[in-house]
Amino acid sequence: MKSITKKLITLLLALTLVAAMPAAAFAVGETVPVSIEADRYDAAAWEVLELVNAEREKAGLHPLKLDSKLQEAAMVRAAESTVYFSHTRPDGTGCWTAGPESMAGENLAVGQSNPQQVVNAWMNSPAHRANILHKDYNSIGIGCINYNGIWFWSQAFARTSGDGNIPEDKTAVQQDVNLLRGLLELKWLGDTEFNLAENEAVAHQIHIGAVNPGWEYMITEMDPQLFTILSTDESVMKTAPDGTLIPGSVGTATITASLKADDSIILAQKVQVSRKLKAEDVKLSYSSCTYNGKAKKPTVTIEGLTEDDYVVSYKNNVKVGTATVTITGVGDVSGTVTRTFKINYDRPDQVSLKSPTTGKTHYVKARWYDEDCDGYQIRYATNSSFKNSKSIYVKDGDQLTRTIKNLKKGKRYYVKVRAYNNYEDTKVFGKWSKWKSVVCK
Repeated sequence: MKSITKKLITLLLALTLVAAMPAAAFAVGETVPVSIEADRYDAAAWEVLELVNAEREKAGLHPLKLDSKLQEAAMVRAAESTVYFSHTRPDGTGCWTAGPESMAGENLAVGQSNPQQVVNAWMNSPAHRANILHKDYNSIGIGCINYNGIWFWSQAFARTSGDGNIPEDKTAVQQDVNLLRGLLELKWLGDTEFNLAENEAVAHQIHIGAVNPGWEYMITEMDPQLFTILSTDESVMKTAPDGTLIPGSVGTATITASLKADDSIILAQKVQVSRKLKAEDVKLSYSSCTYNGKAKKPTVTIEGLTEDDYVVSYKNNVKVGTATVTITGVGDVSGTVTRTFKINYDRPDQVSLKSPTTGKTHYVKARWYDEDCDGYQIRYATNSSFKNSKSIYVKDGDQLTRTIKNLKKGKRYYVKVRAYNNYEDTKVFGKWSKWKSVVCK
């Protein structure tokens, strides 16, 4: 006899299965190994035993005695239920093959968070209640496993007397379960979206799960070494023999995981590699340039990306000052980055001044070496600090002398010169030359 009951308990779907006699098993075939790491709670099993015997006492029945072999079988069955919630074992054999030959009945449950809840669930189900209150049963094993925060329970019954041996209270256990290939339904458990800027050259472990055929809400992770992992585009997502994925470039690729033991069992998952632009990744071909009245557009380069992955716009990039470059991602590239560059006037170099000369008509002649510019400014004064100085402009860049007239005889005059270039209505000056002086005749 077998029944299935579904009940919502603490946001978990609680299922119960009962087997009062050997049930028909699937034909045993090729299997796939699934390793379960769970927490085992023998103390909770003892609590279930006390509650079960209390129910039997109410019914006027003798108590059940714990049996160490049935107990181990029940723990195995609880662990196997994480992979296949059924009275048929994951390898296709009947549930009774997990225990001694005397095993005659089984109750299963999942989702109840404590012994009282699971016993209540069983007692509220006629078929499970019949197992618990079976007058011919004398011994019991009770399995209690917590896997990924979900509780799995089992009871194994027998007509023989239990040995009463108390099993060692174990905590962490590893249970190797063989699952029929025909029951294997694969599900992708890992990430499907990757950010290249954050995860570049970082290996990501692939995560593949097996859906519990008896309870679809439960998925057990499988060893990636059981699969051959391939990518439709290794430039986008690289695959490694150890089952890791490494983002390579933006785009999409399909990852296929085929079972090595049976390549007809395949899981295909589309993954997307995107990239969020970061300011430090953006390079400009220059950070400053010289004003010439034309728009300036430094070339933008981003390692790992092409010009098709982003658009570039420029602002305030004609006149002298700070220009702005805005880079916006396209498609699989997201984000916006702003960079700046300077537009500067072309300032003439510093002028090299020759020693000034003087003559009897009270003049001083300033002389300097040729400089590539539009003109010169001459400043002269009777003191080296150039207080109360006067200026003369030479508007011809090819002129290399200027006579300063109507000066006072016997006075020492200090002279310095600087070059300038004209930009529209603006004069852009170079540095002043070192001053030189002469006494006017």
